[in-house]
Amino acid sequence: DASIRGQLTPLVGRTQEVGVLLDRWQVSRGGEGQVVLVQGEPGIGKSRLLRAFRERAGDALETVLQFQCSPYYSNSAFYPFVDQLERTLGFTGEDGVEDKLERLESWMLGQMGRSRSDCGLLARAMAMACEARYEVPEMSPQRQKEDTVALLVDLIEHQAKQRATAVLFEDVHWSDPTSVEVLTALVERAAALPLLVALTYRPEFSPPWLSRPHVTLIALNRLSRAQGASVVLG
Repeated sequence: DASIRGQLTPLVGRTQEVGVLLDRWQVSRGGEGQVVLVQGEPGIGKSRLLRAFRERAGDALETVLQFQCSPYYSNSAFYPFVDQLERTLGFTGEDGVEDKLERLESWMLGQMGRSRSDCGLLARAMAMACEARYEVPEMSPQRQKEDTVALLVDLIEHQAKQRATAVLFEDVHWSDPTSVEVLTALVERAAALPLLVALTYRPEFSPPWLSRPHVTLIALNRLSRAQGASVVLG
């Protein structure tokens, strides 16, 4: 679309970095999944970089799974995944629990091809009262967490195998420990999937995935004064 192309996010000083993302995206399409870690100080342009990549990938990028961590929910289990699922399912504050469970079950059983027990597992992760609908599983809290981690990765894998998919996960430094576990499992599995995973974070976060051969680090530096002015003027 010409009007969209005319509004592309400026690439001042970031052409090389966007090029890396586009290159890793192309590699991932061949079935060798790629993970790109984008590190940078606050306000340096991490989100702008992902936005520029998304725009330039264009229609070839059929599905974008956007996750956003928050400093207000850094102790809430699975928060960015729950938030993304609620947006995917179109939940609003006016929806009743039964309506939400119906929508969740329809999506899980229909589009995702999962079981009713998986619906219950996901409903509990989303803190929905579902005891009347789904039998409480006889498992330890640790086992329930592990199964939830595996399920969340399975759902992303399913979508990646259906359509060209990128996972864009922002502000991982605010992620809760359970979400880091999901990301760790996703990074491991991504190597054998047609999937690009791009994660942004501030320098205080130490990603445990740097040694993986399919992981690339982009460390953003400050733009020069002239480049910064160009971005503002653009």
